[in-house]
Amino acid sequence: MLFFNLSIWIFFVANTLGAPSIVKKDDDLDTTTAFADAVNATWDTFWDNSKNAWNVDDPACGDSFSYPSVWKAAVASKAISDTFDKTKIYEVTQSLIDNYKNSDGWFSATTAKDDDVYTDDNSQVVWVLLDSYKYTGTIDHLTVAEKVLSNIKDQWDSSIGGVKWSINGDYVASISTAESALAAIRLYQLNNDESLLEFSKTCIDFLFDKLQDPSDHLLYDGITVSSGEVNKGKLTYTVGTTISTLSYLIKTTGDQSYNDKAVQLAKAAINKNGAFYTNGYWNNQLQYIHLLYAGFVDLITVSTADNQKQIIK
Repeated sequence: MLFFNLSIWIFFVANTLGAPSIVKKDDDLDTTTAFADAVNATWDTFWDNSKNAWNVDDPACGDSFSYPSVWKAAVASKAISDTFDKTKIYEVTQSLIDNYKNSDGWFSATTAKDDDVYTDDNSQVVWVLLDSYKYTGTIDHLTVAEKVLSNIKDQWDSSIGGVKWSINGDYVASISTAESALAAIRLYQLNNDESLLEFSKTCIDFLFDKLQDPSDHLLYDGITVSSGEVNKGKLTYTVGTTISTLSYLIKTTGDQSYNDKAVQLAKAAINKNGAFYTNGYWNNQLQYIHLLYAGFVDLITVSTADNQKQIIK
């Protein structure tokens, strides 16, 4: 758990404390140092050079070694990619490929490399692969990302829409749909494949048409396909990832309706009378909420200057 908490922390620092100057900062906080310290502590403690992999076990507790789940490994690796350290970025990305990629091009939940596969996990892996291609120029990492996106697109449910949470499963989740949309629009920025842009738009349309609660504008967790039953749980990471996707769609298309949706979601998320607060405090765990922070930063930094003015009013 310490491994995961530290990896979430460095992701949070990179995406929130490292935001541009239009975000007010604590004058006493050196964000560059805070980020570097958190990254270095995580790397020095949990990266095992002998295995070229993350170790979920704290070495201070003994000599044991355990691979994390692919989702945790992807979160830690995405934080590393925010350092722009080409050597480390290549190492963590290649580790994901070597340890989790199965014969069908999916990234399994564990190092078993079996059919225990989740599309939201794979979307987060794609984010790392794309960063690696962007910063190290490793063509193979782009090729792997394109294969994963192709697999994800095949998990679109033809009956109700949305991206299935587990491959060929019976549940369409808002998080799998939102994270797939973000992976697609990020890949589109690199290869200009128009089908990826359209897929991202379609995912967003599904989220707002089928899973938005009209009473508070937040997003429900998902739908069981066979029964049509809606799981009305609400989590911050779905909202955050959707805001991130909308931010890229604003930049890419110039369509202001995406800006309106993003601002609506952001305001709903920080409504202290809403689902994400209890007694005036955030009630979601950091493992969910860090992607909401990232969404806020994307909305500020990826969108245009005019949109920024609206957001920070």
